[in-house]
Amino acid sequence: MRIKNLLFLFALLLMSSSQLLATTISPFPNLGEMAKASDAVVLAKAMRNITVQAGSMTRFQTILVVEENVKGSLNTAQQFAVQNYHLKTEDWERIASGDLEMEEGKSYLLFLQQIGNELWQAQMLSYAA
Repeated sequence: MRIKNLLFLFALLLMSSSQLLATTISPFPNLGEMAKASDAVVLAKAMRNITVQAGSMTRFQTILVVEENVKGSLNTAQQFAVQNYHLKTEDWERIASGDLEMEEGKSYLLFLQQIGNELWQAQMLSYAA
């Protein structure tokens, strides 16, 4: 009886595994590969943290100024905004673990993807240093 139960459980596992969906996130093997995949790589100073209303959503951004351009179209002394993954509405709030929390006055090495005119997002969470 015990063997039949184990075989039944094994059969259920095999049948359900064909319906399982999963996502695997593989980090870049090194910073060079992340730089190649980025639209821009800059050393930038955080000027101020702001909130932006977009309809009923509140988005969190940091205004930065480029200190040094490593890759991409951002020029030295140019201001731009980095949008966090943190998002808030009246009913709910999305907080991403590892999201950027930049301190005003500090400089950060950023690997960026452009998501709008002068608006960027970090290529990977927890990679700002």
